[in-house]
Amino acid sequence: MVAHILEKPSMTFAGVKYNTYKVDRNTGELMLIANFGAIQSLTNPRPQDLVNYLLMISAQNKVIKNTQFHAVISARGREYNKQELTKAAVMWLKEMKYGNQPYLIIFHKDTDNHHVHIVSSRVGKDGKQIDRDYEQVRAVRNIDQVLGYSFGMKYHFSTRAQFYLILENQGFIGRDYINEEKLQKRSLRIGLIN
Repeated sequence: MVAHILEKPSMTFAGVKYNTYKVDRNTGELMLIANFGAIQSLTNPRPQDLVNYLLMISAQNKVIKNTQFHAVISARGREYNKQELTKAAVMWLKEMKYGNQPYLIIFHKDTDNHHVHIVSSRVGKDGKQIDRDYEQVRAVRNIDQVLGYSFGMKYHFSTRAQFYLILENQGFIGRDYINEEKLQKRSLRIGLIN
């Protein structure tokens, strides 16, 4: 699983309309609306209502021009289902300091790789900008943390299966660690082989 922050600037929250368009065409599914106040209690909120709320939050800081935060968390193939991707996205948003922000999570089912889009505002409810320092680096580090890879590397294991069992026993959902070479070196370093 990988996390990627989309850098296309937007002051109009075009990501909301893009993703709700996917939902309308049955190529996406709205998984979660969070921290939108009374709007999230509506059965089927209009996209413009969501945009207006995000614009209202963002208007508190006139210095930030491109206020949209738009990210994608993607799995390899069908490795993770929509509920697992949503759970990972919620945890990842907390690590990225967006957990208390209004955000949408939309599952896309129109590509070979399952993935969710996340749309939020870079302006906090207090009017301050959410930390953008080393954002892409933190995105990768934080997805590793959410999936449990950072945690699992603290333990000794001799096989990939043991590594994933450590994660599973601690409630982590990671099962697609990309750095196979790092796993092998770790196993060999402690005198064991795959």
